[in-house]
Amino acid sequence: MLLVTWRVSGKEFDVDSFVAEFALEPYVVFRAGEARSRGRGLHTESGFNHPVGRDDDDLDHALEDMRVFLRERRTVLEAIVQRGAASSLAVGFTVGDDQHFTRSVHIPPDLLREMALADVELEVSAYPCGGDEEPAPPAPPVGSAGG
Repeated sequence: MLLVTWRVSGKEFDVDSFVAEFALEPYVVFRAGEARSRGRGLHTESGFNHPVGRDDDDLDHALEDMRVFLRERRTVLEAIVQRGAASSLAVGFTVGDDQHFTRSVHIPPDLLREMALADVELEVSAYPCGGDEEPAPPAPPVGSAGG
């Protein structure tokens, strides 16, 4: 599995109005004060997680999807900065299975520049695979885009 997720969050971020204003379809929406998943306390920020691109295991596809996302969502990304929220693209992948015991992800400098110009952070996470099961997408870490 290789998945790219757009994560947005902020302490004063009005997630409901933002999602409605830009007609977004996130797969997770959370609000400050709500219980976090797996009994890990309360959210300190409001935000959302939104899929980016294809759900396949091809790094080249993921990189292209990230480029397209940054170009097509420029207005939305600027609005996030104006509202004091943080934005990140999280690249998550499984390791430890027959196909990918270990794995490296190379992010080219041009893509990193595009992300920096848009004030978008990069997160890279590896998740151990326990056999045939795909791991659940991770909960966002506290204090980052998604916390």
